[in-house]
Amino acid sequence: MQSLSETFASHRIRLAGCYEALSGGLVSEALTDFTGGLTERFNFANELPDNMFQIMYKAKKKGSLMGCSIDVRSTVLLCLITQAVRTL
Repeated sequence: MQSLSETFASHRIRLAGCYEALSGGLVSEALTDFTGGLTERFNFANELPDNMFQIMYKAKKKGSLMGCSIDVRSTVLLCLITQAVRTL
């Protein structure tokens, strides 16, 4: 039996057609949806805390999930990025 978050995720994907077509939302929101945990966000375009490496290292040691994202406004750019990632 699927959990509520799994069901919700599969419906989002079906509506969009595929993972690549999903648009909007934040990685932090997705992690909260899938785990029910708390999130903390840092915008790397802005000034980061001096101890950012220590924050990330401590989170890794505790087994925390971490994610990142980029702002993709163009469908063409999204397709190029998707193809590039698949070739890695």
